[in-house]
Amino acid sequence: MKKFYLAFVAILLGVTASFAQPISDHAVIPIGVTLNPVLRIEVTNGGNIEFVFTSLAQYSSGLSGGANVYRTQFQVLSTRLYDVNLYTDPVANMIGQGTAATLPLSVINYTLTAVPAAAGVGDHPGTFVATATNLAPLTGFITDGGPDGTVAFVSTTNKYIIDWACGTIAGQRVTGRTPDRYAVNVLLEVIPALP
Repeated sequence: MKKFYLAFVAILLGVTASFAQPISDHAVIPIGVTLNPVLRIEVTNGGNIEFVFTSLAQYSSGLSGGANVYRTQFQVLSTRLYDVNLYTDPVANMIGQGTAATLPLSVINYTLTAVPAAAGVGDHPGTFVATATNLAPLTGFITDGGPDGTVAFVSTTNKYIIDWACGTIAGQRVTGRTPDRYAVNVLLEVIPALP
């Protein structure tokens, strides 16, 4: 009887345990965070520059910004350090559209500046490799712009101004050139800065 009683209790405990609710349970919710780097460049004003020479004085002294007539404004939006390059079509001379005459790229020159109020805490507009130079097929003119890791790594929008001029530098005038319309495409490229 004792054996029967023990067997009955064991079966009863086993059945009771199989119908019991668990004390705790859990579900898994995976959470992922993806931080994609941002590296964009936008021309916000002055995306088409046209120098029109209409007087002998302009031929002899050139055309420059004056009242911001020949100005391009652009901005770089970035979460990392960047460099900016200025490219032209892979040519050394512009070719006249109505004639076969050429005009060297060097008659066009520019000055690069940063908009002072653009930099925020931990941001810097970078180092300007060439602040005033003649147009050439390739110029790297901003290095290490963007968030300053020594202060605080933050995303940044830095704004820049290019003031253009044509024929204002001695030896790079348009005097004596064949009248025609000459054109070249200028490209701005932003790339990650090398470590």
